[in-house]
Amino acid sequence: MEQTIKQFQKREKDELIRSLKLQAISNKEILTIDEASIFTGYSKSYLYKLNSVGSDMPVYSSSKGSKLFFKKSELEQWLTGCEKTKAVYFFVVV
Repeated sequence: MEQTIKQFQKREKDELIRSLKLQAISNKEILTIDEASIFTGYSKSYLYKLNSVGSDMPVYSSSKGSKLFFKKSELEQWLTGCEKTKAVYFFVVV
């Protein structure tokens, strides 16, 4: 029982921290990789992977290419487009 309470408290704390971080970036237009991770809910490593495989994710890099930046409005449009899933139908021929 005590373990369950601790897990619940940790989950609540993590959600509160995420909410506060989202509030902090709500007025920003340009996001860092950390902020984009919070905004999208994707891990930083996943965002780096999407960038490296050449996905259509809107991303900008620094002049040295070592840092990634995102325009929040473009990222939001990209996320909205990614939410649509295509229906796949399978036909069994007997």
